[in-house]
Amino acid sequence: MEKNTMQAVIKTGPGEEGIVVGEIPVPEAGPGQAVVAVRAVGICGTDVHIAHDEYAHERPVVMGHEVLGTVASVGSAEDADWVGVTVAMETYFRACEVCDLCRAGRRNLCVERRSIGSFRDGGFAEYVLVPVLNLHRLPETPGSSTAC
Repeated sequence: MEKNTMQAVIKTGPGEEGIVVGEIPVPEAGPGQAVVAVRAVGICGTDVHIAHDEYAHERPVVMGHEVLGTVASVGSAEDADWVGVTVAMETYFRACEVCDLCRAGRRNLCVERRSIGSFRDGGFAEYVLVPVLNLHRLPETPGSSTAC
């Protein structure tokens, strides 16, 4: 990646008036993380509730959590096989990893969960940072291109 900054839809203050399009730094992947070039992002009812301050979130935060993209970079050599892969991702960024739900593979239900688009920067941007653990490889289809 050559870019240092990118445009994003950011919830900066209360209400709909607190949503702006701004320029922010392109994220950099640390160990166990991937930077995904966003190809598509859905607008969910949760995004509308965040816009109206009816859903928990921290500001400022880049909104959007239903993301499809191509892995642009990774932070660990052991994850290098992900680069160039088209992926969908889990909506959470972090979970406690020790509660019964996490240990049962239900990290999405962890009460300590922190999701992209509400507590961590999400997909209404050119790139999004996510844990490699949360990536899901999408199948190639005839005539499709994985290039962004």
